[in-house]
Amino acid sequence: MDLKEYNPEQMLEVVKEKSAELKVPSMVVTMGKDGAVFYDSRTGEEGHCPCLPCSLVDTTGAGDAFNGGLVAALSEGKDIWEAVNFANALAAISVQRLGTTPAMPWREEILDFIQDKHDELITILSHIVTTSDEIYNVKDNLAVVDTKIENLKDEIGLINEKITAIISSDGDIDYVYSLQDL
Repeated sequence: MDLKEYNPEQMLEVVKEKSAELKVPSMVVTMGKDGAVFYDSRTGEEGHCPCLPCSLVDTTGAGDAFNGGLVAALSEGKDIWEAVNFANALAAISVQRLGTTPAMPWREEILDFIQDKHDELITILSHIVTTSDEIYNVKDNLAVVDTKIENLKDEIGLINEKITAIISSDGDIDYVYSLQDL
């Protein structure tokens, strides 16, 4: 079993199986650029916490940074998702710097980083919602236009039945045509 080839969803299934098999109540597995997956059998909490976007400079110590952040957050009583999110942020900041100890951020910097990423995500989501609303408005407008077109076709059909000829003043038929010929 080569776990390096697993995507987060597949890895989460492995984590859940191993947690039960080894009788370990909670597990977290880091997956490099794919973030981390987590499972807590006591609460049923499970999921995938993707990496936070950042500029990569040096990955030395990224795992140590993640583990330190995870332990710190768990020791403060955070649930597993909050702890993994905090650990991801700490690791994301550390890989943007050279070295190990000098690359480790202060708590305030981690919290600011999480807030910035949260704000970016909210902005992106609001654009998606706005775009979705605009798409639905266009779809609604197209439905109205389609209905109007169908109504016009019906009206044209009625007119075509009524207008079959233009009769001249002397009673002779000058032209015979339908509106479709116009």
